[in-house]
Amino acid sequence: MSLPVLLRAFGDPWKAGELKNVGVKGAFILTSNPFLLSTGVECVLRLPPQLTKANHPLMIRFIGTVLRCESERERDFSFGIALESHDYRYLPAEETAKFDAMFNKILSNC
Repeated sequence: MSLPVLLRAFGDPWKAGELKNVGVKGAFILTSNPFLLSTGVECVLRLPPQLTKANHPLMIRFIGTVLRCESERERDFSFGIALESHDYRYLPAEETAKFDAMFNKILSNC
């Protein structure tokens, strides 16, 4: 299963990505931009209602570190990054609305 994500190095603009694998300790994400090893990153994952059975998408914000960045050629993405997760939290409704608008804007440009 692939899910859209927003990700960025701390302080950089948000970019679109695609989650390929996620676990308790980290994730593997496809993106169009390379990331340096050991860079601190933020990632927001939008879980669709079909998956969670909630009335609206649930969003989770991860904080982590880049463990690996490799060349990939899958659809519009050129890089795959492996992230180690240090912390995460479910976003409250007001933050979910803000990120939902960002998802819609960024993903419509892809």
